[in-house]
Amino acid sequence: MTKLLTGFIVVGALLVVLGGGARTSTVSHVTAKSGSGSGFTKLYDRTLTRSSATIDTGPHAIPDRYAVLTVWIIARTDARAHGDGVSGGTLVPIYVTVNGDNGPHYDFAYVVQGGYGTFGHGALTAQTSWEMTAHGSGGTDYPAVDRFTIPDYASTVFGKVGEETTASPNGGAAGDSEVVLKTLGWRGRDAVNRLTVRTGGKSKLVAGSRLLVYGGAG
Repeated sequence: MTKLLTGFIVVGALLVVLGGGARTSTVSHVTAKSGSGSGFTKLYDRTLTRSSATIDTGPHAIPDRYAVLTVWIIARTDARAHGDGVSGGTLVPIYVTVNGDNGPHYDFAYVVQGGYGTFGHGALTAQTSWEMTAHGSGGTDYPAVDRFTIPDYASTVFGKVGEETTASPNGGAAGDSEVVLKTLGWRGRDAVNRLTVRTGGKSKLVAGSRLLVYGGAG
């Protein structure tokens, strides 16, 4: 992309000089970052090629030089029954941890429409992970999409606070679809450098499930 941009600028400058006589054109500074078309740089991207219980960035995979961390989880599991979720395996819980921390250091509050009922809300404290949603293998052939953002993720002054949304549509019964808005808290003061997504029970994330991590300038 950088080569294309540079080539275009050079050609444009030549056209101005040759066709404009006394006119000149000066380009003082051009910056193009790989994967950052809207101010964000891709830090991690993994798509499963076979079923797995986890997607893990690994330790120290997330650099600390950005202001905002934005994460997308596209998740579908092989769960088909109520044992791993609700609504016959269409809505299945998955769990996210930070920096390999499995202690009771996670807090979240949520508002949900669909899924467990027409409307719900609640708060959970001192959890061992953040709970999010995958689509099971029952119902329509959709994944669920979870997106969360943690501003100031590299700070070591405070615990981390983020916001998360979940979209899990389904073409079956109305209770099989879900939209969630959630606040996230992690009590650790370390910079976020690792994220792990895992299933619960016996289910696994199926091929095509994906974890995307972006860093932004804020």
